[in-house]
Amino acid sequence: MEFNSIILRYGEVALKSDKSRAFFEKKYIQAIKDSLKSYKDVKIKSYGKRFILLFDEEIDKNVISILQKIPGIQSFSLAHFHKFQQEEDLRNYIISLTKPLIQNKTFRITTRRVGKHAFSSMDFSMNLGKELEPFSNGVNLNHPQINIQVEIRETEAYIYTESIEGMGGLPPATAGKVLALFSGGIDSPVAAYQMLKRGCSVDFIYINLLGDAPFTELAKVYNHLIHNYAKLYVPKLYVVDAAEIVKQIKSDVDSSLRQIFLKIIFYKISQQIGKDKYDAIVTGEALSQKSSQTLKSLAVIDSQSTMLTLRPLLGMDKTEIIQIARQIETFDLSEKVKEYCNLSEGPVSTNPSLDILNKFPDLTNEIQQACENHLLFKGEIEIIEQEIQLNNPKIISLCQTKKIDADYQEEYPQILDKLDSFPKDQDYLIICDFGVRSLDVANKFRKLGINANSQSVKQYLKEPSSCSKL
Repeated sequence: MEFNSIILRYGEVALKSDKSRAFFEKKYIQAIKDSLKSYKDVKIKSYGKRFILLFDEEIDKNVISILQKIPGIQSFSLAHFHKFQQEEDLRNYIISLTKPLIQNKTFRITTRRVGKHAFSSMDFSMNLGKELEPFSNGVNLNHPQINIQVEIRETEAYIYTESIEGMGGLPPATAGKVLALFSGGIDSPVAAYQMLKRGCSVDFIYINLLGDAPFTELAKVYNHLIHNYAKLYVPKLYVVDAAEIVKQIKSDVDSSLRQIFLKIIFYKISQQIGKDKYDAIVTGEALSQKSSQTLKSLAVIDSQSTMLTLRPLLGMDKTEIIQIARQIETFDLSEKVKEYCNLSEGPVSTNPSLDILNKFPDLTNEIQQACENHLLFKGEIEIIEQEIQLNNPKIISLCQTKKIDADYQEEYPQILDKLDSFPKDQDYLIICDFGVRSLDVANKFRKLGINANSQSVKQYLKEPSSCSKL
């Protein structure tokens, strides 16, 4: 029998007061329902501090990936839901279900009950264990190979053996709105992710130092991040052209102080865009990772800030940041982003004092003008790149949110491990939800000498797009 239910668990929300917990639980349920809206048969049931998803059909494996990306879910378990009348009926059901799992293995039974029953949790576990033991290598209460867990609530039971780790944190849209400085490099997506995990609604600001330089690669990182982790709101990306400001900094500021002044400009632009709209600014700064991130440098920068600044990466080293970037699948995308923020031409100051502020020109008017001319993207940015001609291509679908007719139904990143298994004399059109992952796979096919293009599912189905276009 296939799994037909999922037991959801949240973490620190359980520690909130009754009134506060009700607010957090409402957002928690909204995020889960919204993320699973393409699954028409799913129902959510509340048991008080415990929520269970019920499915009419076998659980789609994509559901696991979706749930792992919802802030607030600490862990969850795929379970078998069963209604019963008598204890013996339930034991017989569990025996038929778990007997194949415990062959040649040790096991234990863990039972939890809510409601009135003619049996205790311990008695149920002991009786069930005695009946299952002949089919196993014995009971091991301390280190079992299989832990059969039974949750009984009145006349309903849920049976599972594993717990899957979730994103953790707090439910979406519960901790305020923040504006994240975003370069698309390794650090800033991780910083934004950390704030999304803490229940913040995160919008983004990209300060373009190169004028007309394309930011397609940055848009891919942004798309991936918001598609997977931003829930219950439509994220925004502000793009501010600061090329002329950079020219003035290089002309009028001593080389050793340019990095600190550039960072002050970043803050002032973010504050100009974000004032009265956001509760804080978020940066990807990690202590002493760069010259502008020493304690002395941060003190000077903060002296010019009028908004609360959050630095979720402050105590992390680069290895920890990269580990998270790999976990959330932004690392490979970020490595392709060209960052340009080093304006110095020699040694830089790492131990500045507030006195250096007198050496900086007043660029208030230039900042105002740059902010007034900003671009604004809402939601995912539709990425349109030059395509190559394909001859009768096979369709590969990586879609998670929409099913399409395809020759191959694959998952990302698992498909990356079997690219060599696809015939090289065949052309391929790769489809994914927003054209980001499919573009990555198509590029890897091309490196192998295979003709391949990519599209978003909306492009493929020729549906009207709600995305911003790039």
